[in-house]
Amino acid sequence: MMTSFSGHRLCAIGGTVLAALLVLPACSPNDSAAQTAGGGIKSQTITIVRERRPEDPAAYLKMMRNTLARCQETKAELARVLGKPYDPQAEALSDDELMKLETEVIEEYFDGDRYAKVVNSSLLKTEVWGPNEGESCRPVAKRIRNIRLQPTRCKQIDVAYDLDEGTGIREQAEDICAPRSRGSAEPMGELVDIPGTGHRCRWNVAEGGAPARACLLDPLHFYPSTGADLVVMSTSARQALPAQFPIDDMAMIANGVATVERPLRVEIGKPIAPGVFEVPADAKAFPLSDGRG
Repeated sequence: MMTSFSGHRLCAIGGTVLAALLVLPACSPNDSAAQTAGGGIKSQTITIVRERRPEDPAAYLKMMRNTLARCQETKAELARVLGKPYDPQAEALSDDELMKLETEVIEEYFDGDRYAKVVNSSLLKTEVWGPNEGESCRPVAKRIRNIRLQPTRCKQIDVAYDLDEGTGIREQAEDICAPRSRGSAEPMGELVDIPGTGHRCRWNVAEGGAPARACLLDPLHFYPSTGADLVVMSTSARQALPAQFPIDDMAMIANGVATVERPLRVEIGKPIAPGVFEVPADAKAFPLSDGRG
């Protein structure tokens, strides 16, 4: 089942059709922002690839192990009452398998007025989790891919894949050239090295002294042509999980885990393959919506 783009959808689209777990730039560039955020390097290419993982892997694994154990205990008791066989080992997962259930890799490509964002996600499939008849205590993941393309200044294409089902949809909008401002305020936090890249980023500081949430590529912070934030690292504060919660509420885990995005690749001024800004061949047959439905 395809989910839908959230509030960061196209400015010119009235309906919501495509799936995304994206924090996406607004729809069009602002020339004054381009002049103040990097001056003469308006057309310089930038590639940023980040990976999202639980902030505390050990705590995440412990929580998952405790939840799985309680699910299996309940399922074993139900099986005993019903006189049915049940082997908990048949639903066992290794630590590596558990860590791969919730992952996300975000790729962003900037080249003048052209922009592309590709998000490959693995998400807990909570609807089949549980100890009851027809359910399983072995958590499984669903795989989705979301792509946003801005091949020209005034055109935007969104593609959403359900990788498990082999299906997808497309949404396209043109003439979306309204002026826009930069994505967020100038970062004022700590300047840090980006490991393994030779580049640096500066953390933003939210109002009221709240913890930093994003580290923007320094010294640009925003892409000159579009004003989009150049996010290299980020933290995502989620709700605190209780020590105990219903064993059938795997969604609580998915929504409650604090995550971090760490850079896998940061490149400035290196060529970007032209195909990055084009609709993938396997998506050209997907149903096309004009975004108004």
